[in-house]
Amino acid sequence: KRNQSPQVYHTAETPLGMRSSLILPDGTKVWLNAGSKLSYPVTFSEKFRTVSLSGEAYFEVKKHNKWPFMVNSGNMKIIVSGTSFNCNAYPENSVIETVLVEGLVTLKNQSSTVSKELRPGELAIFKKNTQQVTKTKTDLQKYVAWKTGKLMFRDDKMNLVVEKLERWYNVDFEIKDKEIADYIYTATFIDESLDQVLKMLSLSAPIRYTVLERKKQDDQSFTRQVVRLYKKKH
Repeated sequence: KRNQSPQVYHTAETPLGMRSSLILPDGTKVWLNAGSKLSYPVTFSEKFRTVSLSGEAYFEVKKHNKWPFMVNSGNMKIIVSGTSFNCNAYPENSVIETVLVEGLVTLKNQSSTVSKELRPGELAIFKKNTQQVTKTKTDLQKYVAWKTGKLMFRDDKMNLVVEKLERWYNVDFEIKDKEIADYIYTATFIDESLDQVLKMLSLSAPIRYTVLERKKQDDQSFTRQVVRLYKKKH
């Protein structure tokens, strides 16, 4: 006889500027990046182990061939038996990126009309508006380094760099000279403070920056740190 009691859900949330890890009821390990949320039932159903992700997470799924693990993120599903993979599904982005480290995963759109299998070392980009998936071979390290506290950029446009820095350090960036946004940047930061990262950025890219004073608000809390980026003048 099936247990008909309604499922109780738990939500793990990681604030901006932080990262965390947890173990799910089935023994699956999950690392959550800054500004991410994972909802999962206190006990998984008999058919599927289903979780919902908003943000970025790295999963090491406990292997169980007859009991698929499923990640719902926006309008895309990832179906797994036992595998290590990274999914970047921040709601404000127009794409969901999934990289497979080991095992096998299947990506499906909401209506299951699109289905793609990923092999280890492949990156799948799911476009939310068209629900189409494209696959390429990639440098996995770039996509999973965050889990060990490294910020890795490899030929990334500066607007993407800035987006990651905002979450990682819980600050706001303002790009004041638009041509900076397309500047291509490569670097790895390990445990550097925001101040150190900004200094390195200004040394290795044609960028200068100013950090605005934080203001005290009516409730005595301070506004978020704001960093402005400008093109270096020759």
